[in-house]
Order: sequence, then structure tokens, then C-alpha cells
Amino acid sequence: MTNDIKLAQRVINQYANDLEGLTEQDCRRMGIEKEKCRALREALGPTAGGVITAKEVTDLNDAGFSPDFVHALAGDDGLKALLHRVAWLNSYAVKKNFFGKSAKVRGVIIQELGEIGTPARSAVPKLIEDRKDKDGHVRVAAVVALGKLADAGADPDEAARIVSALFSGSLIWSPNMVPAICDSLFLIAQTMGPQEVQNSIVPQLDKDLRRNESW
Repeated sequence: MTNDIKLAQRVINQYANDLEGLTEQDCRRMGIEKEKCRALREALGPTAGGVITAKEVTDLNDAGFSPDFVHALAGDDGLKALLHRVAWLNSYAVKKNFFGKSAKVRGVIIQELGEIGTPARSAVPKLIEDRKDKDGHVRVAAVVALGKLADAGADPDEAARIVSALFSGSLIWSPNMVPAICDSLFLIAQTMGPQEVQNSIVPQLDKDLRRNESW
């Protein structure tokens, strides 16, 4: 393994395993020059989406990174670093794996999984588990993220499974959860189509509203 590929792996690990993404301090610690760091952070910094685009590949090459480094960082489709980050976020999204961290921080992690979209679809089972969490902040974040992931190209069967998860359990239908549930159902309905909405969403919505009509 060349030094460039080793450096790319270090960059991926730092980006993937930290909530802030790649920072200037991380670059200094790895001995990456300021101009190169700027190009890296455009793709993998705290406000970046994580998918390394064709333009960002060009920018990384122009900044002085070798083709071997760029390919080891981006992979064939620009998703390599992001998929490593999804794996880390996914592992820490559930309470039993999140040693000593606050529910608010878990909510931030869950929110990012929803924002990532299609590459984070592997997180759906964990988010279904988080939907039942005792902390309301985590539950809301999970419901919103599930809606976004269902909207990010889920097939009707998976969307129906997410609908079932949204309606299951006594915790879900508290008044402070209703806006998040409605937003998620709106996104899911766009994926499922009218017949699937009629078959999956309407009966469960009617059932749960009748069960909770006291509020």
C-alpha cells in the first residue's frame, strides 16, 4: 500500500468516525497543507455532503493530491468515504452502542442519517428501533429520518414497513410527535403511490386516531 493510499485511509477514518467531519485541526495532525486541506474540507468538512463529486475530484487533483489518493478516498462512485461515515453513524444511532453520550447528540446523528438519504438506507432497522426510544428528542429525530429515507427511493414494500413502524407502540402518538409523523407520512406517500397509501397508511391512521381520540 502506497503512502498516498495510507493517507487517504487516515482521512476517511477521521472523517467517518467523528461527528464534526474533517476539520482543519485534523489536517494539521495528518500533515496536510492548508491548500490541500481546503479542497478536502469542501468534500468532507462539517458542512459537506460527503459524496465526492466530479468537480471535487478535479479540485483535489488541482490541489496537488495524486490520482491514487483521490481514488482511494472517493472510490469509483464518490461514495467510499460517505459509506464509511454511514457505518459509524449507524452503529452509534442506537442507545446500547452510544456510551455515555446524550440523547441530544444521538438525535444529531440520527438527523444526519436522514439527511444523507439513499446511501444511509441501511440505517432503517436501527431507526425503527430508535422510534421506540424513551427520549422524545430521539423519537422525533428517528421519525423524521425514516420519512426522509423512505422518500429517498424506497420501494413500496419498504415504505409500507416504515409506515408500520411509525404507528407501532404506545409512545408514538403523543401530541408532540404528531408534526414529525405527518411530515414523514407525506414523504412516504409520495413514494408509495395512491393505492398503497389507501391500503397501508389510511387504515392504520384511522385505527390510531380512534385509539387516541381523547387528546
